[in-house]
Amino acid sequence: MLVALDKHVASSSTSKTRSTLVRILFFTVFAAVRFTCLSMDPPSWLSWSAGLYTDEGFYSLDARHQVLFHHAAPGNFHDSLLSPGLSAVQQIVFGVFGPSDLCARALSVVLSLATILLLWLALRRSCGEDAADIGACFLGLSPAAVFYNRMALQETPAVLFLVASLCARSYADEKSTTAKSLALEFACGVLAASVVLFKPLGLLALPALIMLGRTRGQRLQVLVSALGTLAVLLLWFVLHYLPNHSELARMGQYYRLHQTLPATPRTLWLDIRRGFISTRSGLFPFLLSTSPVVFGLALYNVWVGKTVKSPVNTVLLGWLLCGILYCMLMVYSPSRYYVLFLPALAGVAAIACSRCAPALRIGLVALFCLVSVGWIFISFSQRAYTMAAARLSMAHLLPSNGLLVGDVAPSLCMDSQIQAAPMQPGLSNDNHPLEKLNPDAIVLIRSKTWDDWWTDHYPGILDPSQKLAGWTVGPGYRIEVFRVRRGETF
Repeated sequence: MLVALDKHVASSSTSKTRSTLVRILFFTVFAAVRFTCLSMDPPSWLSWSAGLYTDEGFYSLDARHQVLFHHAAPGNFHDSLLSPGLSAVQQIVFGVFGPSDLCARALSVVLSLATILLLWLALRRSCGEDAADIGACFLGLSPAAVFYNRMALQETPAVLFLVASLCARSYADEKSTTAKSLALEFACGVLAASVVLFKPLGLLALPALIMLGRTRGQRLQVLVSALGTLAVLLLWFVLHYLPNHSELARMGQYYRLHQTLPATPRTLWLDIRRGFISTRSGLFPFLLSTSPVVFGLALYNVWVGKTVKSPVNTVLLGWLLCGILYCMLMVYSPSRYYVLFLPALAGVAAIACSRCAPALRIGLVALFCLVSVGWIFISFSQRAYTMAAARLSMAHLLPSNGLLVGDVAPSLCMDSQIQAAPMQPGLSNDNHPLEKLNPDAIVLIRSKTWDDWWTDHYPGILDPSQKLAGWTVGPGYRIEVFRVRRGETF
């Protein structure tokens, strides 16, 4: 009997070691894929929005200027006001490693890997190791997650705090009111609310993380979590929002009017219709094409949700629903916003998959990996480095400490000693930008909208003889740089 027990213990130990090695291998793959594509242009399928080529620069603007020039970016757009947490972290990282697009992107990759680990811990604690392993795989190899996690955008660090909140909630003993359990509940609220420092849109998940999956006997836990939330939001309001009210209100008004609220019932209907059927910008077609297995398992979870007795499953379903509703109803909802609920989608699908028969479970995970690897392989085979080449060229087009103004300016200047100021009508530097900023050059994505704005305000500014450079990126966006002649009156 003792011999049999020894054999069982040895076998169990070997199995655990093997499982640990497999997890380390998969985690290494998640990291390798993200780091390998750091310098690539975004795949053309990733989004219909030109924000893929402009917003990395927008949301690392002040941190880069503070490190290089010891002041915030020129003009009236400051990402450090919209995302103070991300800007502060970037400034630390840039101060150590130097500002560059690769450095900003590497930060996102590291944070995304931490997110995968926290999701695994949360699912293991609440739903078992099978659900945790599958959930980490679904999030780690999701094509959308892979290619957005390697970009310097707000969504990746924001979702880290949402998953950390979920992890704290899962480790809190739902039936206990001990100091440790209540501290974890408080941390749940603090972490969920901290997303306001990175991407305020992520607050959509907060009610699910705090409220859902509770019983009537857990009022104290809800209260403690709510106190953690209120503490962070109150500090943010007093220390950050009030001192910067005018600037935040101005930018917030632009986002509300131009990117959020549907203007008419017809616009609302078109938004919903787009989400269901548009192969270019629809939510459901995007998820069905890039992650059909995960999407199907999530629907199955919703169908049998009442039989899944797990508070965390309820939390994840609520989080997922909030994200989907926002992206379906709002005017501007590019696929990068999906990153905010991809961990919930992966968790919901993993819980459903873990309850399937072993053979079916293996088949579903294998099919998921096959589809995801296919998307990743196609993206690598069609890779381009045009933006990287443009940044390298930009460093030689203007003098050090020169100034470039335009929608793509912050992105083009990420690897140089050139200052940048974004120009977007209604949002940033659209009031006499040449007179107030005195730039050396302007840059724009050529289109009727942008061309008309510049030529209406500055006739002759797009003189072909003053064109310094041009590049074509993505699905055909033409980026061009024009010299501004000093002292010229427009």
